Amino acid sequence: MAVKKVEKKTIDYKAIAIQAGITAIVFAAVNHFVSPKKGLGVPEKIMVNLSLDRMAQFADLVTIANVNNLRWLQENLDNIDLSDPSFYQNANKTSIANCAFVALNSNHEKYRAKCLAMVENYKKYLA
Repeated sequence: MAVKKVEKKTIDYKAIAIQAGITAIVFAAVNHFVSPKKGLGVPEKIMVNLSLDRMAQFADLVTIANVNNLRWLQENLDNIDLSDPSFYQNANKTSIANCAFVALNSNHEKYRAKCLAMVENYKKYLA
């Protein structure tokens, strides 16, 4: 069985922080002026329609710093059951953004695939 070599990516932390800040301000403004009465808030509705790249910009700094830390990934992702609806019921924008970031940037294929599946399942859950 051939081993697929994963290209190591350089992460531009400054650019991610700036983009996340700008998007957070936009979300706050939208939420302030369009306050939903029931169901999903406007930011959640926007989040599920974003591309994976754009979602990943909302990842927290802990995830960004540990995206290639195998032990951290194991501790945080191994106990999540993809078929358990309670994960998707309790997930917030940051947890989904963290999954998107890992799906795009981790050097560990197992966790990239699992996080991509989590994002896709979350979108289906909210559809």
